[in-house]
Amino acid sequence: MFHKKKFIISGVLALVIVIIGGVAILTNDNLKIASIISETNRPNKMQNTTEDGQNDHQRLSAEQLELRKEYYYLLKDLDNMIFFSNFSTPENIPAEDLLLFGYTKASESGSLDKSGGAELSVINTFTRKYFYRTLTGNIKTGYFSYDANAHRYIPTGWDLNVFQPHYLVKISNNIDGTITANFEVYLFSESDILDKFPDEYIADTSLIPSHIKHELAEYTFYRKSDNGRTYLQMVSYKRQNDKLMDPINTISGDYKAATYDSNNYLGDDEFVFAGGIRLGMSYENVLEILGGYDEAYDNAPGVKSIFKDGLHYGFYQINDTFTNQSDLEIDGVFRLLNLSSDSYQGEFPRGIKIGDNIEDVLNKFPGKDKKLRKWARQTIYGKDEIGSPRAYLEFTMYNECYRIFATTSSQILIINFDRRNQVRSVEMIKEDS
Repeated sequence: MFHKKKFIISGVLALVIVIIGGVAILTNDNLKIASIISETNRPNKMQNTTEDGQNDHQRLSAEQLELRKEYYYLLKDLDNMIFFSNFSTPENIPAEDLLLFGYTKASESGSLDKSGGAELSVINTFTRKYFYRTLTGNIKTGYFSYDANAHRYIPTGWDLNVFQPHYLVKISNNIDGTITANFEVYLFSESDILDKFPDEYIADTSLIPSHIKHELAEYTFYRKSDNGRTYLQMVSYKRQNDKLMDPINTISGDYKAATYDSNNYLGDDEFVFAGGIRLGMSYENVLEILGGYDEAYDNAPGVKSIFKDGLHYGFYQINDTFTNQSDLEIDGVFRLLNLSSDSYQGEFPRGIKIGDNIEDVLNKFPGKDKKLRKWARQTIYGKDEIGSPRAYLEFTMYNECYRIFATTSSQILIINFDRRNQVRSVEMIKEDS
């Protein structure tokens, strides 16, 4: 039987510490779940988990299920978010709520003293990590008393009889590097005695008994790592009690391109992608932002590739054989020099998407010579000189299709069209142009 966690602090503090630490701590095994799943043979779609197939509306791809599991356990590390009301920035969180969170994390880490108290510096270690905020002494709260001499908080007691697991519904990468995600939050109470743990509902929440109430929560956070472990640093939090969102349609594809002015040349600041990925980033930094990959290859000595959500990321070891990346240090680090796709459903620079027609794409750039002329090479703007920002349109003979090149001084955007004059693929290259 699954019993919900219950916190009661009294004279027997040692028992409470064990209970709190046992139910909420995020283990290293939890964080390995994504890599374990990626190494197994999985079907493209989930099979029905009920005899009558009532979960057809909630079928997830293997990649969606993997990400849902991963975020389930990352949010389990922030289990005590239920203490908080909505906040637009961490500064809006009441200090007494943040104190309770920090104390609970301190107890999970084994950082309490013999009397069950937690030093303020230890509490701030966790509030700073997860909320980028520190607390002061003598906060008024019914949960703790403050020992000013030892700079510590001593618990006086609380009772929590609710468990609220989060199941990922939708996730979007923001230009500033933050991530916004929506979760279905199920409100289990102490009286709900179930045969399964919430972990067992990750793949199919339709199996949760219908009487369990649920709502949506929207989180915005930074995804970070510490000593090889991933965690979420919270930016904002909002409970949404209105109608539920549609089931997952896509895990990514919601990335929005950087703002731009169609009257200006393409700029370096527009070469930013999901989660803040930029050309020139190291292999490790890109993986940290992506949170994993669908496939990975060592193409050749000094060359690596990964695929994630329909995007190909090409990495090259920067050594003395490179002459066209003048702003990169020759340090032997694998760096992202190529990003391309013919299937990604999100936006590329200037809001360009696979399937856009050529006239709409041309209208996103300045210049006047945009009339389609087969077999011609037309300069749209700038001077056709190496190292000069420019854009041109050409009709390629080998496949009888158009393509657009737009460059800064060190980056290149290539937009390939099909014979219907719709975007077929997009490629971004880090190279002196």
